[in-house]
Amino acid sequence: MKHLTVAVFFASVLGYSAMAPAACSPTSDTSGLSVNPAALADLKAINVDEAFIWTSLQATSKPETSGCWASPTGNSDKQILSVGVQQWNFGQNSLQPILRLFQARPGSVTVIKEKMPLYGERFFSDGCKRLSGPLQMKGYISTISQACFDFISSHYGPGRSGLMPDFAAEVTALFESPLMKQIQVDEFSRNISSHKKDLQNFFGAHPTPLDIKWVIDITTQQGGMPALSDVNRARQIFRNLRDDLKQADLGRTIDWYGSSCGMSDAVGVGREHGDCGYNVPRMKAYISSGAWRTQQDVVDLLLLTRTKSRTAATQSGIYQANCFERRAQIALGCGMVGGLAIPCSFFAGDRGKLALASQQ
Repeated sequence: MKHLTVAVFFASVLGYSAMAPAACSPTSDTSGLSVNPAALADLKAINVDEAFIWTSLQATSKPETSGCWASPTGNSDKQILSVGVQQWNFGQNSLQPILRLFQARPGSVTVIKEKMPLYGERFFSDGCKRLSGPLQMKGYISTISQACFDFISSHYGPGRSGLMPDFAAEVTALFESPLMKQIQVDEFSRNISSHKKDLQNFFGAHPTPLDIKWVIDITTQQGGMPALSDVNRARQIFRNLRDDLKQADLGRTIDWYGSSCGMSDAVGVGREHGDCGYNVPRMKAYISSGAWRTQQDVVDLLLLTRTKSRTAATQSGIYQANCFERRAQIALGCGMVGGLAIPCSFFAGDRGKLALASQQ
């Protein structure tokens, strides 16, 4: 696929306690892991093979976890706790099924005792695996119990992870265990399969790893795909514009993001880290470079991102800018989300950083 961006991620290092690993377990390390043959057979319909799955999993993990298997984070985006290559979370009720799948596997009891000696029992409590019943926390759609929420929130802390180091270290150790890595691979494959129809409807018979990464992020973090009729309408309108009006339309999209990001009640945009100030000039540099004229896949994902972001209605839309910058980073391959930056090769100010990184 034609793509101008070189994504080099400068990850921050969490201040883990002595029990934490010195560095994360990277998703590039797939030793001992496998893709379910039944999943592969099902995905042949959209030309997805095993190599494609590994490539897509690693591509998905880069913006989500800096390319790691775990990288737990707290409640800065109102997801209560997020962890794993797809950042499964309690906020959207996507983490509970992962815990259930893990606990159903032979050997899970031993792994929990070994990797989570302090917090494993409560982390795998019925309340933290709850998927039905009346909602117990005001302002959340999560089905976990109030007791589970109180347990998790008691371990919120400072720093980028938003978690206390000892708790973050145990969750990390669990998600870096071979058994949980295999659960993640299985669920990642299942997720692609479950959205096979969406991928075909939105992107045709040959979705790219970039398309899959975008779909997985939107369905995990924002509850589902935008309406296909809305997307097709946006595509048709854009397609019919003159070239100069297309560029103006993309520029106004960035203006909308910049305005939304800068509003006093916007949440999840890492204002304290400067997401808005970092992203706007880089996004505008991409538009003014004219690269979008030959990168129709990037433009298409920006249109889909704009369409979906404007439907983010949680707490009257205060997460719309966050939704946009997350998926725009996927489309462009660079940008800042929550203060974590991926330099942009098309932005003059970042080229020195990229050149330095390539020499290391």
